[in-house]
Amino acid sequence: MASTSQTTATSATSHVTATLAASTPISNSKATLSPLPIRTLKPTTTPSVLAKALTQFVFTIDQPYTTSAGAYRTDGTLVKTLWRKVSYPAGTHTATWDGTDDNGIAMPPGKYKIRVLHHNVKYLWEGVIGNTSKSFTGPTVHHAFLPIQSLTIDGPNIFYAVGYNEKQSGGHRFNTNNPQSKTTVLKSDPFTSFNHVATDGVYTYWAAAAGCCNSNTSFVTATKVSDNTPVSFPTGQDICLNRFSEQYGGGCYPDQSWSGVIDVSFTVPGATGLAVQKNGNILAVSHSSRNQVLLFDKRTGDQIGSISVISPQKLAFAPNGALWAISGKSVLRYTNLSSIPSVATTIAGFSNPLDIAVHPANNDLILVADGGESQQVKAFDRSGSKLWMYGQAGGYNNGEPSVTTEKLWFGRGDEKSSIAVQSDGSFWINDYQNNRVLHISASRTYLEQIAYQPHSYLATVDLNNANRVFSNFLEFKIDYSRYLKAGSTRSWVLVKNWAAGLPNPQYPSSSFDGLRTVVTLSNGRTYGLISADDSSIAVVELPKTGYLRRTGIKLTGDKVLYKNGELSSASSPSEGVQIVKKLPLKGFDSLGNPQWGAETILASLPAKVGDPYYRGAFSGMSGPRFPVTSSGVAISLDQSVRGNTGFHLGGIKEGSDRWLWKASPTGPLDGLGTFQTQEIDNTINYGGNQVWVDGRNVVYGFHGEFFTDQLNGGVGQANQFMHFHDDGLFVGQFGVPSTRATEEAQAGLGGNSFSFTLVRARKNLYLYHNDESSHGGVHRWQIQGADSIQEMSGTGMLGEKINLYRGSS
Repeated sequence: MASTSQTTATSATSHVTATLAASTPISNSKATLSPLPIRTLKPTTTPSVLAKALTQFVFTIDQPYTTSAGAYRTDGTLVKTLWRKVSYPAGTHTATWDGTDDNGIAMPPGKYKIRVLHHNVKYLWEGVIGNTSKSFTGPTVHHAFLPIQSLTIDGPNIFYAVGYNEKQSGGHRFNTNNPQSKTTVLKSDPFTSFNHVATDGVYTYWAAAAGCCNSNTSFVTATKVSDNTPVSFPTGQDICLNRFSEQYGGGCYPDQSWSGVIDVSFTVPGATGLAVQKNGNILAVSHSSRNQVLLFDKRTGDQIGSISVISPQKLAFAPNGALWAISGKSVLRYTNLSSIPSVATTIAGFSNPLDIAVHPANNDLILVADGGESQQVKAFDRSGSKLWMYGQAGGYNNGEPSVTTEKLWFGRGDEKSSIAVQSDGSFWINDYQNNRVLHISASRTYLEQIAYQPHSYLATVDLNNANRVFSNFLEFKIDYSRYLKAGSTRSWVLVKNWAAGLPNPQYPSSSFDGLRTVVTLSNGRTYGLISADDSSIAVVELPKTGYLRRTGIKLTGDKVLYKNGELSSASSPSEGVQIVKKLPLKGFDSLGNPQWGAETILASLPAKVGDPYYRGAFSGMSGPRFPVTSSGVAISLDQSVRGNTGFHLGGIKEGSDRWLWKASPTGPLDGLGTFQTQEIDNTINYGGNQVWVDGRNVVYGFHGEFFTDQLNGGVGQANQFMHFHDDGLFVGQFGVPSTRATEEAQAGLGGNSFSFTLVRARKNLYLYHNDESSHGGVHRWQIQGADSIQEMSGTGMLGEKINLYRGSS
């Protein structure tokens, strides 16, 4: 049936409404796209000799709708998807079914049911949680693969380095009068890791350590403060980090050449600290592995000296030109740098000094971020006398994970922080483990903060309390009565860091480490799943007060926890069948630990060629899910991109052993719920991830790492969400692939979004998902109109005319 599928995308401020966001990027304009034809699968059995019988059917709609249609046996089994996401105007319409199934095989005579799904569902990208930027979209958004690594201040200008940033810039700046809007300084470079930054008000200096992808080169470069243009040191050298092979000319990769850089090393680890004199001519670069601080002429790049320092780390210059250096658990002040440098002051007794800063006009205000057992900012004069401290002693070692502005946490295991002082005596301190930089006044009161979430592969929501949203171990409290607005934290607030109290060796700090699932169960207590040290999944309790409580329960075998407390798991296929089992929650022991009953069979999935059973592929961070819809249909998703050229989504009645329907056929991503695999795309590495249900709505994710965009040939991440009805008919598709991005932090754009949750709040249906670093927060979509999906259906004999009548889905 010839038709036109319309794709509509509109933007109001930073929010985006999209009826389909897969075949065209979400933008501020409307676009129309003719869909690719639905893929007909090759027969897997001997073709039937039955003659095809055309069946005509008639339906009437009272307003324009998006529709999908299918032919079914009278027992509800989907025989053939007739069309997906076709727009029809109001009126009476006639269509035909050719009497064949999805494989093109003619069906035997008998009664069949035709269903036409109709709706006006829209997908609204509302923004992100956990990012304080003034805008949700565009080049001014604070976002990066890692938290901020280094800060430096000159007047109203604050520059910051973010380390390795995966094809994005590693250096940015903002104005103290507008801290929630950044300006990019350095060019994008997928291989470098800029970990240190310093400025004298004329130039800004950036130290790059060895970065990604076998790039072992470290160096120091500079930019002009006035216009951010690059500076070449007269005595510097030109380097290329990566070159094309000789087959392709041997030229330097785009953005991989750096001109006139200094302190270059191709083998030695990069700088561990960087500082520059504002009034003098010295640029200092520390190298812990060499036990040296190298001194350069800050304009020419000539090395003019060095200082022997045991394992030097972060550096800072005082206004009078004295150099402060962190060495071990001490802080040293060096004078006479132009002749014979000598130690004038030693401040000892730190727990783990991480960074140091000096007031730009006061030689007697030195701030040190001290980690370890301290977790505080400590102020001294030049003689080493202590002036004051900021932060609760011990930080989050006090038995309480509640996040406040008076508590600091510089990291689990490998601690990091950065600190910078403004001329008014206020200072910025990197609360590293909480993904924020706090601005504290000279009188040590909280002023403001910059927050964004670095690359995260774990995001979830309490399945029975949507006010609790989690990114790794951070918990945000959501107020749905307030509009999600950029630059405001009125609709969300960071309330807990559940990593507090967890021993580092057992729970290593990682972007994959955190709460995989969270659910408040029938006893009113909240439980979560986290990674254990033996590759199992540990059940923990999130108590109302105190640290995470480890229950001692460990789950194995890819078990998944659902909102009713049930667990599910799937066996490996055997003799063409995959058994999916469930364990019902039967109660709680005296400690409040969940107790599960005996396993029962949820469904026996046929596991034949082209069937959508679980093939063991990556399934997001919560494991393979087999959720059950409100009409009793268990859903199965095959996430794999190899080994299945058939269907990837299926529904089966609880307790059944045959498919009720199969959908999401293999083919190019076309905005119609088609599943792209290596059959047509030899670069794609990962495909689908998780599947969730709400009522009769079925949504699965397709993050599509390294997929090739069939529209423009770009390679990237698909970031798609496929919406189906629980009778197998397609509803819609949304998300913006990286290959279609037209601006930085584009609305709806995400990266490796394979941890998502479908939840209800105030009767609205929301989808939350993680983000690798496109936006620096947990994304929130609202699926509008999900409760208004309707169906028309009618039953008749094959080859006869069938009239369809409306009924609520």
